[in-house]
Amino acid sequence: MDTNKMTVDKEQLKSLAEASLTGDWYEAGDLRYEDRRTGDIHGLHHDDDRFIAAAGPATVLALLAEVEQLRDSHEQVCTNYNRVSFTSEERGKQIEQLKAENEMLRKSIAGKVVCDLELFEDLRDSAAAEADQHRQSMGSYRPQRQEVLDHTVSRCDLLIAAAKEVSHG
Repeated sequence: MDTNKMTVDKEQLKSLAEASLTGDWYEAGDLRYEDRRTGDIHGLHHDDDRFIAAAGPATVLALLAEVEQLRDSHEQVCTNYNRVSFTSEERGKQIEQLKAENEMLRKSIAGKVVCDLELFEDLRDSAAAEADQHRQSMGSYRPQRQEVLDHTVSRCDLLIAAAKEVSHG
């Protein structure tokens, strides 16, 4: 028998089991009869009372309740799986989108940092050259201008170092 194609009317089975709860069961015992032609005595022993007791209506009802509970559990697991699968898929899409945005921003920032880094290096070099000229020709003249130029050079060095950290970080 192909059990994959077997269908059980569970409602009918449940109804029959519930109706059988009040009915009498056959008792165990021997059935003997005499064959009139031969005179032989034949016996039939009923040992199925244990089976009947084990597979009684209460057992059938318990099994049906368990099947129903398992079906409900299975449906809940399927629902949860579908929800988690959908959420996981959505999170995967979000992660991929964030990675793409992150890479785009990284490239955008990297370009700006290189540009700004070159600007700061040029500014520093120019200020350093002007500071050297002032030191040589006017060491005692315009001391405040010299301080400003030295300060500009040191600030540029700090900004360049910070920009390099960002571009390599």
